[in-house]
Amino acid sequence: MNETLKNKYFYLSIFLVLTLVFMLQNNRPVDIDFFFWNIASANLLVLLSLFFILGAGLGFGIAKFRRQKRKRASTSKKQEKFRGPDETYHPIH
Repeated sequence: MNETLKNKYFYLSIFLVLTLVFMLQNNRPVDIDFFFWNIASANLLVLLSLFFILGAGLGFGIAKFRRQKRKRASTSKKQEKFRGPDETYHPIH
């Protein structure tokens, strides 16, 4: 395992431990009023966990989408370079 990957795992584990400590210290019932919804006595620990998971999933999803988009753009540039300026690309013959 290379050094960069070890550093990422180290910082990720520190972040997760701090997040867990924060969640456990905020383990109490709360009332939530959002427009017409009223959720009485929801556990703050459950809500923090839910929003943490949703945020992490959304962040990873966006990062994956951007990586794929960059990879496709890079691949198409390589194909254009390989074909040369005289040739035109017609996907449907």
